[in-house]
Amino acid sequence: MLTNSKSNGLKWRLVSLILGVFMASSFTMNAQTGKALHFDGNADVVYTGSTTPSLPSGNSPWTAEVWVKTGQTSIGNIISWGTRSNNQRVGIAVRGGGAAFIGQYNDLTPGALAKINDNKWYHVAVVCKGTISNNILIYVNGSLKITGSGALNIVGQNLRLGNISSPSNGEYYNGTMDEVRIWNYARKIAQINADKANELTGSETGLIVYYNFNQGVAGG
Repeated sequence: MLTNSKSNGLKWRLVSLILGVFMASSFTMNAQTGKALHFDGNADVVYTGSTTPSLPSGNSPWTAEVWVKTGQTSIGNIISWGTRSNNQRVGIAVRGGGAAFIGQYNDLTPGALAKINDNKWYHVAVVCKGTISNNILIYVNGSLKITGSGALNIVGQNLRLGNISSPSNGEYYNGTMDEVRIWNYARKIAQINADKANELTGSETGLIVYYNFNQGVAGG
């Protein structure tokens, strides 16, 4: 996202990728250029079907990261996987104007404490530390905004970008995203800050999903 040196297309560890309707857009940030994926808040979604392998499940630790730019005031799911049933899905959303953790009745919604809906670019990271107390942490631009506890049991591999997990639709994201990353461990803040402004190779230890959205034509 933040460098002019682009690797060869999307890097992911997924069996299949089905693209909904979306628009690739170019942008400038910190005097550097790149590409990102724009969602219109209507029905734009990227989803992978029901058999995305290796995503964190049960109550295992994980980290999800994404760069976002949005002005959305309603709830919009940015990253979501699992099944829409109590405690069985997780993800990142914009909610109450801020970055939020969605755990299907285990939500953590700091609102203005983690504000991201002023149409500027923000890096958002949610870390789950497994079953310990205060196991959910939300970071914005590398700064811890809130911690909380959630009893999670992720079921299913319905990874979606831009709306809610199966079996439902809705809560569409209105904005742009880039550098989507999911890791199979709880990353430390030093690790997040070291990598957040750089593209990855896709082969980093513990990285199980990585989209840099470098393919496609801007506005196409």
